[in-house]
Amino acid sequence: MGSRWWGSIVVLDGGRIVERGTHVDLTATGGEYARLFEMQTRGYREGAEGAERSTLTP
Repeated sequence: MGSRWWGSIVVLDGGRIVERGTHVDLTATGGEYARLFEMQTRGYREGAEGAERSTLTP
């Protein structure tokens, strides 16, 4: 299951809690969780687009 199904997410930095909330709350605030989540989803999108191009290119 993805992070959207978890009740509460805790973001740690150096062993300290820096953010806590639901996926929706944390992505809306634009903090560290949102930055990491966007980086991960961007990697998936770019990977999928690259895979499509490689199958279409002779």
